[in-house]
Amino acid sequence: MRHVLICLGLILSTSAAIADRPVTQQESERLQSALKEQGCSGGKMEFDDDKFEVERAICADGKTYDLDFDNSFQLIKKKLKSAQAGGGPAGKAVPKLVLFMVIDGFPQDQFVKYYDQYTDRGFKLLLDKGGWYGNNHYSHATTYTGVGHATLLSCAHPYKHGVVGNDWIDRRPGSACIRRKTHGSSTSTRKRPITPVRRLST
Repeated sequence: MRHVLICLGLILSTSAAIADRPVTQQESERLQSALKEQGCSGGKMEFDDDKFEVERAICADGKTYDLDFDNSFQLIKKKLKSAQAGGGPAGKAVPKLVLFMVIDGFPQDQFVKYYDQYTDRGFKLLLDKGGWYGNNHYSHATTYTGVGHATLLSCAHPYKHGVVGNDWIDRRPGSACIRRKTHGSSTSTRKRPITPVRRLST
């Protein structure tokens, strides 16, 4: 029985190794031609599960797709790459810089009310070109600044990211509280700069 299991394991590992391999130069050229017919280019190419796969190809609509081709280089499947899998929103390229800004004590109704007083390269630019979410709600109880910012940036709740307030006592040996004296870590006018040193998630 042990001999049979060892042989079966070798067969499975060998078949897995054969199934997943890089494409040859000739196959790469054929795939590039097939991609061009679909209005796409680029992407990572490999042969897997008896088909050719091209991951993250950019197509004519500017979106990112995963494409599968059969052994005769005919299209089997074309799937829009989701943002969570590495591309940007709606399949767009990931931006080089993301500006995240929170303005405490600035109600959104006033933010919109004074739109005509903003300059084109200030708040108006952010409203016109940035993301705007007009119906947001806190799903955690403590709406302190540190908790809210950590939640917004990490997309995690306080019990996950570890920031449960602006200040709190940490009973672990050698720990005091969330605020620590650092150099240039905050523009806060308070005596002790705020740092994310206790944050548990990214």
